[in-house]
Amino acid sequence: MNPETLQEKVLVVPSSKIYIDGKWEGMLTSKVEKYLDVIHTEHFFLSRELAEFDPTHQQIIPYLVFRSGKQYFVIKKLKGSSEKRLHQKFMMGVGGHINEEDSGVGENILEAGIKREWEEEVLYSGNYTKRLVGILSDSKTPVSEVHLGLVYLVEGDSHEIDTAEPEKMSGELVHESDLRQYYENMDSWGRIIIRWIEQGQPVGDEVFA
Repeated sequence: MNPETLQEKVLVVPSSKIYIDGKWEGMLTSKVEKYLDVIHTEHFFLSRELAEFDPTHQQIIPYLVFRSGKQYFVIKKLKGSSEKRLHQKFMMGVGGHINEEDSGVGENILEAGIKREWEEEVLYSGNYTKRLVGILSDSKTPVSEVHLGLVYLVEGDSHEIDTAEPEKMSGELVHESDLRQYYENMDSWGRIIIRWIEQGQPVGDEVFA
């Protein structure tokens, strides 16, 4: 990580507060509002240098999966990205940490962070709607076990989308029937989301793994 990343403070929630009813593996598609309430009431900011290697806290990551028609925006992390553990991996969403700068007076900190991340990472001028479809918990890798994903499905009316930082990420629209071609080189969250898409995007199941 570069020096700026080490000095960054990110929004975290104690794992004991998130997993008070037990830990799950995969994407939880029910009771999502309950976990949003926990995040709003129990969050604080912790040095990213500590948080990245501390599974007793969950870093909260809004993860925006873009779809236009039956095409999904697939992203590839490049060498310019600060997260070396994800270089050359494909991802199904854009997003990142919530920072102290997102906690303006009177603002919903998650919504502020989502808006900032979308504008920083994506070039898109069409109309879109978004909805929270799941809470993603995955302890299979050192990266994923310290992050909790808030998975939003972003549905747009235009195919004109690109990454805003081409030195860090590349992106392309991929038809849902072709997503399996990216599966083996996808990060762990992306694999879960591809399986969710292939199963018809169920909402209301206890856990989709």
